Amino acid sequence: MKSYLTLQLRMLNRHLEEAGLQPWVGYPLFLLAFTGLSAYLFHKTTFAPYFYLLFALSIISSRSEKNRNDFLKTCFTTNNYYRIRLVENVLISLPFVFYLAWEQEWIPILLLLSLSGIMVFNAHTIQLNYTIPTPFSKHPFEFSVGFRKTFFLQLFAYFLTVMAIIAGNFNLGVFSLALLFLTFFTFYIEPENDFYVWVYKKTTSGFLMAKIGRALIQSSLLTLPVMIAIWFLLNGDWQILLLFQGMGYVFLVAAILVKYASYPDKMYLPYLVLLGLSIYFPPLLLGLLPFLFFKSNQHLKELLG
Repeated sequence: MKSYLTLQLRMLNRHLEEAGLQPWVGYPLFLLAFTGLSAYLFHKTTFAPYFYLLFALSIISSRSEKNRNDFLKTCFTTNNYYRIRLVENVLISLPFVFYLAWEQEWIPILLLLSLSGIMVFNAHTIQLNYTIPTPFSKHPFEFSVGFRKTFFLQLFAYFLTVMAIIAGNFNLGVFSLALLFLTFFTFYIEPENDFYVWVYKKTTSGFLMAKIGRALIQSSLLTLPVMIAIWFLLNGDWQILLLFQGMGYVFLVAAILVKYASYPDKMYLPYLVLLGLSIYFPPLLLGLLPFLFFKSNQHLKELLG
């Protein structure tokens, strides 16, 4: 069991180094970002402990994939297999447990630890034999693929919007809008095959502008109904709503530029850290966006130059 956990740690360290960040820097930055985002969430909504619980369990659930667990069962004895699952679930839960303890949310802690223990015995395969239709199929490919992959998360965001309207909770409505933009951000994490860049008959700048324009239109199709509903049905502060919608667009553009500034590798963590810092200090974007645009042009020149 010790050798397996050591191997997992080495793989994680290697991923950090490939992303351009030494582990001794990456781990403190992760804790800093995690604490900051947690504080922001708990400040914004009273439903934060439940969102927190859902998020933690979704990460733990990703370790329950059947093929992965079948492989572990072939490598370890039954006792060691369950010990590994338990240690993994506890390690994932710890950051959430510590912050919930800081907020004195004892019931969510109890639920999280109990469900983490129960999920040790869970191994599943989720496979849908149905292709979810999207309004983006003619415009490949980030939103058409991402829409299907995160379909249930987007449904959850719309559910939160409905709950916000019923409860008259403006902050929850704004949170659902932010959750949608955060979901769109994940569409750009994986770099595409260079063939899908090469087929564009555009300059590097033209390619980036086409990608950005399409992302703004497609994200608007999914977020504007939420924003307008909150605006009219909750009599929400239109200035705050426009601010969140505008910042959502800006960070979506930044996510696209981070992707291609790192291309063909995955997003570099230093760029993501700078992007995270700009949430707390938005003027940083004034320098960050032109820098990312410049780096993206450099990385795309070999394919489009």
